[in-house]
Amino acid sequence: MGYVQSSLTQDERIVAVGKTHWSIYAAPVSIIIPGVATIPFWPPSHIPWWTISLGVVAIGALWWLKRFIYASSTELAVTSRRVVAKFGLISRHTIELGHSKVESFHVEQSIIGRLLNYGTIVIKGSGGTSTPIPAIADPLRFRSAAIAAMEAR
Repeated sequence: MGYVQSSLTQDERIVAVGKTHWSIYAAPVSIIIPGVATIPFWPPSHIPWWTISLGVVAIGALWWLKRFIYASSTELAVTSRRVVAKFGLISRHTIELGHSKVESFHVEQSIIGRLLNYGTIVIKGSGGTSTPIPAIADPLRFRSAAIAAMEAR
């Protein structure tokens, strides 16, 4: 919570924190595992062929690294005064809406999202702005905490 913590104003406190769900790593891992599993089956005399497996592993690893950077650089929090979302490691994109400016929170979950308890939270602000935040773990708990904080204000 580096950005959110550093941007708190006087008498403002963090009420709820959203985390990125582990499922964002499923696709890269589903590429890496078969790539690693096929390496031993390529005969040494056909060296160019096993480099394909290493290439697949490398692509999967880069994809996993991209997801890891996204997860570690994404911050989502509800404070006693506003909703804050921050994305990006080097370039930063932030959304900060005061409680009075938030019109609604929508939670979108697929069947797998409901089974694994993750989804996309869409924050609708006044003026028609709509901000989707994908792959949030336990989105219903986050939405409930956000609504409770807004009602307490």
